[in-house]
Amino acid sequence: MAAISRRTMLGQTVSVAAAAMATNLPLAAWAKRRDPKPWVPLGKLAAARGIDFGMAVNPHRLADTPSYGELLARECTIVTPENAMKWEALHPARDRYDFQQADAIVDFAAKHNIKVHGHTFVWHRALPPWVAREATDKASAETILREHITAVMQHFKGRVLSWDVVNEAIQPKDGLPGNMRNSFWYEKLGPEYMDIAFDAAHKADPKAVLSYNDYGLEYANRVDTAKRQTVLTMLRELKKRGVPITALGMQSHLRATGEKFGPDLADFIHEVHSMGLECWVTELDVDDSRVIAADDHSRDMQVADVYKQYLDLVLGTGCVNTVVTWGVWDQVRAVGAEAGVATNIGKSQRPLLFDSNGQPKQAAWDAAESFREAPRCKR
Repeated sequence: MAAISRRTMLGQTVSVAAAAMATNLPLAAWAKRRDPKPWVPLGKLAAARGIDFGMAVNPHRLADTPSYGELLARECTIVTPENAMKWEALHPARDRYDFQQADAIVDFAAKHNIKVHGHTFVWHRALPPWVAREATDKASAETILREHITAVMQHFKGRVLSWDVVNEAIQPKDGLPGNMRNSFWYEKLGPEYMDIAFDAAHKADPKAVLSYNDYGLEYANRVDTAKRQTVLTMLRELKKRGVPITALGMQSHLRATGEKFGPDLADFIHEVHSMGLECWVTELDVDDSRVIAADDHSRDMQVADVYKQYLDLVLGTGCVNTVVTWGVWDQVRAVGAEAGVATNIGKSQRPLLFDSNGQPKQAAWDAAESFREAPRCKR
């Protein structure tokens, strides 16, 4: 007898119907998923393996859409703001901070006993114009950077337990030593801007987990392989200099295009963990803009396969202790690390685990299975 595909294994009709009624899901939706187990929140499944699961939050949706907050409260043990803690949102003028949107996320998380991961202090984008006007030399740039990090971390001290201190510092095509990105902070402070940022963050909150966060680390291709080596070298040098970095964030903007994740990704994660660093998946989504599919179900199957392959690999290392998706539920938008600047990126249709009605898609069921099957994380 031929083996039954995981896409066609339906389970018993009675069990399917009962499970559908238990979670208010249409019976047809359950008939397309792998097995008829009742839905268990992803955060609960992940926590059983010593892993936090969460989502990136839009404070406007949190304020105006009750079901958005309900989904977050049910599924998450950690959240991160999409944009509310970036410079332009948080620090519009040198003498003025605006914590309203960020506080809304942090207050919601506290109410529901959810952790908060802050994002981000040092990035080549999202700087308000006043920074370039006032950071006229090295000394003033360092003062402004330290002041910002200190003020923000002290405001959230004890409520935001981890931070992306430096984001996307690597860009080989810029031709700088160490493959560093030619960013505003690099131009003003040189490569030591990373040391300055981590030092300021550690002094402001010595207990916080402090992360370097980047994209393009996931695939078994020449570019990603080279970037993994660059990041390993950079992390070793930071540790050697005594920089107080304690985690690596792998953004994990994936693509539903049949590309492969190689075994060297697992080796990379083990090497990072061996340095004493936590390993995080921080911005997980799957770009389906190039998928040719006759219907949403076919599209969802392709997206789900990518989630399953990736989560099985990274969680299988036992070294990844946090998984955060870049968004809560599907909306048509450009996704990926360069989505905000590239003009040739198509819009993704269904890149996340939950659909636009907040219902778990096949990707969510497959993520649930990945958490169930994962070894307990070695923190």
